[in-house]
Amino acid sequence: MYITETKLNRDDLKNGQKAAIVIRLFYEEERRKARERQAENAERLNRELGRLTNVPNLEQSIEGGKTNEILAKKAGIGKSSMAYLLAVYKSRPDLFELVFSGNYSINKAYTQMKKDEEPEELT
Repeated sequence: MYITETKLNRDDLKNGQKAAIVIRLFYEEERRKARERQAENAERLNRELGRLTNVPNLEQSIEGGKTNEILAKKAGIGKSSMAYLLAVYKSRPDLFELVFSGNYSINKAYTQMKKDEEPEELT
């Protein structure tokens, strides 16, 4: 953990690079923890309601937000920036690598991803 914290505190790393490191190191672990929290919450709700059936997972976006918040705090960036980079990480590994290498900012990668998703205009 000390080595990780030392790497994240280097002055020569850009915010996007720090965030990309945090995603690579902690994202899967935090997702696993979020799924465990969701299961515990659903089980608790089932017990409280006295039902034997499964409760639909209505807390997915809440847990996703919690994961973003945890990762953003570790990286020292805002939650929205982390949400943008996670979207890039999930959809566009090529752009994520550009952020990781320091060639793109988080916003530039996210904007490029969204631009590429737009349908081409017919003239």
